[in-house]
Amino acid sequence: MGVPFRQTRVWTTDSFYRETRKNREMRKREGCSAVDMECASVMAVGLFRKIPVYQFLYTADCLDGSRWDPRILGKWPDELRQAVLRIALETAIRL
Repeated sequence: MGVPFRQTRVWTTDSFYRETRKNREMRKREGCSAVDMECASVMAVGLFRKIPVYQFLYTADCLDGSRWDPRILGKWPDELRQAVLRIALETAIRL
C-alpha cells in the first residue's frame, strides 16, 4: 500500500501509572518501541477463544521524553481518520 510502517514489540499495561521511567527503559531494552493499554486484553480473549488476533496500532502521542508529548492526540483531521480506517480495513482484508 506504500504506507511507511515499523514492525516492533509493544509493551501493554493496564494503567498509565505503571509507565514509569524505570519500566519504560527496561521495556526499551527488551526491544519495545510502543506502549498501549488494550493489546493484552484483546490477546487474552483471542487465546481463550482459540482464535487468531491481529492488532493494528498507530501512534498519536509520545511518552519517550522527559515530558508527555500529545502530538496529534485528539486533534486528528477527518481526512487522516479516514485514511487510517482505509489502511486498517485493507490490512485486514489482506490478512
